[in-house]
Amino acid sequence: MLSEEINIVLHKEVVKFTLHDVPDRPGMAAEIFDSLSRKDINVELVVQTAREGGTADICLAVSWDDAQKTLAELKIVEAQNRAEGISQEEDIAIITIAKQGLSRTPGLAAGMFRALACSGINIDLISTSLNSITCLINRENADTAREAIITEFEK
Repeated sequence: MLSEEINIVLHKEVVKFTLHDVPDRPGMAAEIFDSLSRKDINVELVVQTAREGGTADICLAVSWDDAQKTLAELKIVEAQNRAEGISQEEDIAIITIAKQGLSRTPGLAAGMFRALACSGINIDLISTSLNSITCLINRENADTAREAIITEFEK
């Protein structure tokens, strides 16, 4: 039986946006997320990756309901800050395993990633916190991913 200490959360109604080549400077993230906040947009996942030349890509996931508002706000940020484009992916899902003290429990990330790999599921993004590991995956694989993770942790 899956440990009652581990929770699996699956959200299939999300859109991923990537704001490309954003200036990598203090306050940039605050500006982006203040803008989204003013429009009552809840961001479910954020990943920033540094690029060469003093820029970064910022990926974020929001619910389907907020997709149009998010795109409109990101276009404003893009224009004001000379970012190099916005990409959007709609066929994604967020899957998270959560456990109190997860950061002190070796092997949970490996187990999650192994379960996805053995099911042929590619991971688009990974984000972690002290108590959770979150992956962005293709939505068509969401239910399979959940079952694979359950099976992995029932061993």
